Amino acid sequence: MIYPKGTSTYILYADFSFDVMNMCVMDYLNRLCLAHGTTWDGCYQASAILLKGCYKRPICIDSNIYFPTHAPSFKKCIWINLSFMNYCSLEQLGSWIQQDLNTPKMKKQIYEATRLKSILESYHIDPS
Repeated sequence: MIYPKGTSTYILYADFSFDVMNMCVMDYLNRLCLAHGTTWDGCYQASAILLKGCYKRPICIDSNIYFPTHAPSFKKCIWINLSFMNYCSLEQLGSWIQQDLNTPKMKKQIYEATRLKSILESYHIDPS
């Protein structure tokens, strides 16, 4: 999970350890994208094409699917890695960041992220 706290970005891992980056969330996401040969804009546009629009759409960075809690332009937007849903519930994540994440809107975000994952898996090309 990638979330803002003050002027920093916290990266929460599945074991609930975390790192702190001294930059805003969007700068961190763009750096993460650049480290994998793309940009945040590129990831977001690809998601738009694959999901046929979809508001507050998830993105894929190096086979990790992240979905937003709000519109990406919202400074307090949190990006949750879909794989977190294998380890903990929305209630547990919400208690960590002190927000209610167990809402119908968040369940729709999980659905869209799962849909993106499925679409991307259907594009898998075997190099052999």
